[in-house]
Amino acid sequence: MNRTQDQLDPEIAKEVIALLNRKVAELRSENAELQGRLDKYSVKKEDEGHVSLDDNNTQRRLEEIANCKSELERRPGPGEVSTLERKLETSGQRGQELEQRVDQLNAKLEEFESEKRAAAAIQAALEKEMGRLFHALNERTQEKEAAVAQLMLLVDTFDFRKFLAGGLIALPARHQPVLMTREEKRRFKRVRICFIPKFCSVSHSTECYPAKVCLSFPTTPFVPP
Repeated sequence: MNRTQDQLDPEIAKEVIALLNRKVAELRSENAELQGRLDKYSVKKEDEGHVSLDDNNTQRRLEEIANCKSELERRPGPGEVSTLERKLETSGQRGQELEQRVDQLNAKLEEFESEKRAAAAIQAALEKEMGRLFHALNERTQEKEAAVAQLMLLVDTFDFRKFLAGGLIALPARHQPVLMTREEKRRFKRVRICFIPKFCSVSHSTECYPAKVCLSFPTTPFVPP
């Protein structure tokens, strides 16, 4: 009887063993689940010495997933990509055209600057030549004025009676010369003597005075035969 009480019944022992095995299996399963959950967390020590569980990996992964989702939402579709590519190509062509236009404008600007410098050089040369010509003309004018002054002085001091009385030319009595007044002499720039007014050349540009000395512009005095 005592032996029976000290020893378990085999059937009961089997049931106890099976129950213990199930408990062990459940504990192992829970342990594995807890270990898996524990692996997902990292233990971070804070400055105060407290220990807290922070799901850094999970949070970082969630942020990556959110970023990927946002990026996918921002990305255009195939049709939009083609449109953007065409716009980009058109913009590139337009940029090349603008660059070519800028190069052309720069070339034209350089050409204009070159022509401007050439025009400035020509203008300076013309001004220099005009100054030289003006100086020469001024000198010629002064010479001409001096010659005219000398000629007028000669006309004012010339005595026609003494000239004719010298026997150079004999004139009929009716054509005796008469001296012109000083005012009449000043009307003429050159002195030519026409001894017989009725034979004056048609080329005379001034009037011939009968019985007077004719001051006119023929190349040589007209002398009748």
